Amino acid sequence: MKKWAGITLAAALTVGALSGCGSDNNSGNTASGNNASGGNNATSSKPDKVTTIDFWQLDGTGTQDFYVTLIKQFEEAHPDIKVKMANIPEDGFFEKLNASFAAGKGPDMWGGWYSTDEFERGYIAPLDEFIARDNYDMSKYFQPATALRLQGADGHYYGLPRDMSNAVIYYNKDLFDKYGVPYPSPDWTLDDFHDAAKKLTHPDEGVYGTDLFASDFNAITGNPIIWNMGGDVASDDGKKVKGFVDSPQMIKLFQYAQTLSKEGVNAPSSVMQTAGDQGPFSAGKIGMSLGFLWGYNDVKKATFKAGAVAFPKDAGSDLNFAWTEEVSWYMNNKSEKKDATWEFMKYLSSPEVGKQAIDTKFMWGPPMPSVWEEKGLEQDELLKVFLEQAKLKTKAPSYDRNRTWNEVGGMFSQAYTDIVNPVDGKSYKDPAEVLPKVADEMQAKIDELLAQQ
Repeated sequence: MKKWAGITLAAALTVGALSGCGSDNNSGNTASGNNASGGNNATSSKPDKVTTIDFWQLDGTGTQDFYVTLIKQFEEAHPDIKVKMANIPEDGFFEKLNASFAAGKGPDMWGGWYSTDEFERGYIAPLDEFIARDNYDMSKYFQPATALRLQGADGHYYGLPRDMSNAVIYYNKDLFDKYGVPYPSPDWTLDDFHDAAKKLTHPDEGVYGTDLFASDFNAITGNPIIWNMGGDVASDDGKKVKGFVDSPQMIKLFQYAQTLSKEGVNAPSSVMQTAGDQGPFSAGKIGMSLGFLWGYNDVKKATFKAGAVAFPKDAGSDLNFAWTEEVSWYMNNKSEKKDATWEFMKYLSSPEVGKQAIDTKFMWGPPMPSVWEEKGLEQDELLKVFLEQAKLKTKAPSYDRNRTWNEVGGMFSQAYTDIVNPVDGKSYKDPAEVLPKVADEMQAKIDELLAQQ
């Protein structure tokens, strides 16, 4: 599930248009107290009533057999619940989801991600009643990431995490060895990164020091560098960008990225179709790249030795943020089968499923640090860095703070292109001149959208 490939927030919903979901299924809630972990509590007697819940997910085809196995295990442990699964491609998933809700036919449960202000619309069910009833421990998940992603402004939880994914810097050890460059250390600086990138760049061999600055997502909104510089893209609630997009820290980071682009150490757009672990890095042509946990399997299959390290910091910075994300499970607020849905949500977010995800070709990173440690993932050279990063403090990415980012993010991206990666490769613009104007335009649009809401 590649969230950066097209971050799509849910379209506007009129809560009054929502009616009961899954009307074609048998209705009725299950009794509370079912085995949340999916342990086998099935009996030989046939249940008097079977509740069927509709479940939508947007993972790729490679995960479907895994989901089928999980559902079979859950149904064996819960003979009074059946799960009807639908896989819908990520492109257009939220549009189809919202259309189904508007027509009164939304699923009982689905997977995805939202900015936290989406919870205010009322179609996603708050889970506090179930959490309190079952004495369900939310602290077992990676925190503060889970609270940042799944708690609304009212303090209620609106979902359970399926996974944890975060970001590191991947580096190609073979290229470092070939060109005699020392491996990066955990306390390296942006100057160290720049120096290594220059030494790793050999255009005549099709090799470039990095592709980290290929896009604004890779360079800024998809990693913690700006946070560790003492800056940010927006306020914590996502409602203010003026004073952030045009801050001294942001201008400095844009200038840094522009320098690497001008020097030719950042892979040019002519060789970049996809940045990060899915792009030229996996082909062995990039020295250092943005690496996500969901790309771990691709990097492990690479023909070169790969390493992982924390993000470089600005010289003198004592800030230590990490970038952590989650895909989560949500419940329809109008569902007539909430008890059954809650049981399935708990199961898919349980340690047992997390362990299976590891054992099944590392489908995803479990959302509980205890599972990582129990499975000994810190022994893996790459995974241990992800685990270290996941335990650090973090912030919500800009697109997870307020849904208005979906309307203004393009302005930020265009500014990044104009400053760092101009189309003609030479008409670089001054960030000190561009960013204040862009911040004003973005803020005006955000204010307009907030007034409409």
